[in-house]
Amino acid sequence: MAHFSTSQKAQCVLWLAKFDNIQTVQKKFQQEYYEANPDVKEITIKFPSEEEIRRWYERFEETGSVNDVSKDKERSRLLSSRTNSLDLHTTTYEKEKGLLNFFGFKKIHKCHPYKMRLNSELDELDIAMRKNFAKTELDRIRHLHQRIWFGGEATFYTNGRVDCHNLVYLSEEPSDPESNSPRPPNNSSVSVLAALNSENLLGPYIYAEKADKSTYQIFLRKFVFELRQIQRLQMKLAQTIFMHDDSPIHEDAKEFLDEEFPDYWVGPGSKHAEWPRLSPDFNPLCFFLWGHIKHKVYETPIINDDVDELVLRIHHAFTEIMPEMLGAAVKAYKERIKMVVETDGNLVDVHEDDENKPAPVDVEALQLMDW
Repeated sequence: MAHFSTSQKAQCVLWLAKFDNIQTVQKKFQQEYYEANPDVKEITIKFPSEEEIRRWYERFEETGSVNDVSKDKERSRLLSSRTNSLDLHTTTYEKEKGLLNFFGFKKIHKCHPYKMRLNSELDELDIAMRKNFAKTELDRIRHLHQRIWFGGEATFYTNGRVDCHNLVYLSEEPSDPESNSPRPPNNSSVSVLAALNSENLLGPYIYAEKADKSTYQIFLRKFVFELRQIQRLQMKLAQTIFMHDDSPIHEDAKEFLDEEFPDYWVGPGSKHAEWPRLSPDFNPLCFFLWGHIKHKVYETPIINDDVDELVLRIHHAFTEIMPEMLGAAVKAYKERIKMVVETDGNLVDVHEDDENKPAPVDVEALQLMDW
């Protein structure tokens, strides 16, 4: 096996992040280390293989180094960072204590204490489209999930109801009255739009009326303006990947998105990929953001259908989103589409009404813990 220096490995990682193409990395390697150095012309040329380049990249993502990390050092690193991490199996993130509650919650959708109810069931075509999308995207974004931005919208009502395209958020307990909350009277809701990636949350953009195609076009322009500001400040020039679902109000965005994100975007009319129908289970705005904001906003009832109070609470809830939450949510997107492939296109984490009953061992553990 050929030996490569640390600087050569690091340079390959940078090239892969920039070009997202193994063959391009290998070509750049040849130009940099052989064609530019006539003294090595007669030496047998050794190029890093695809496997080596991807291994260096994955190691760098995991450890911050392209070189091997000893088991002891890695164990120490993981232990020291554990209190700053977020496990998406949990419902509660206690910011002050840095504690995570693992007990009694088995499934990955536990980013908030609600279930997502779809307005219709998947058919065979939906399942096939989901699997094809997940497989294609998994191959395409292998090392690019940190460059993805997800955008979308939800409607928040003064009585605690939250819904968005294809779904409504309900209490996980069937006996809870909120499981059957109807929409309240007119003028008792707001539309909330937002976009997130692994490091940033843009929003909320709040509108008094139900979002439509015109509203969404305004949101996209505001989002792109703020995105460009972030890129300039952070000096990050890598191309953004933008994704939004198949909501009807997204259908007129193709021309604008083709212009702003010519390399890659996902949604209605995209030449790259269209978001599959009935697939909120791997959309971070759906499986994480909207449910989390709902949990914060309605901790106490909103009196007299006070929309101004609703808007104030939404703004406050957005300020409490922690950066590590965003990173974990985007990472979970990648994990969830893996699960879609593994389950042949079926939904990730179908909710069952009795799943929240903790096992006896969990109950005993909770009783023994000194909070």
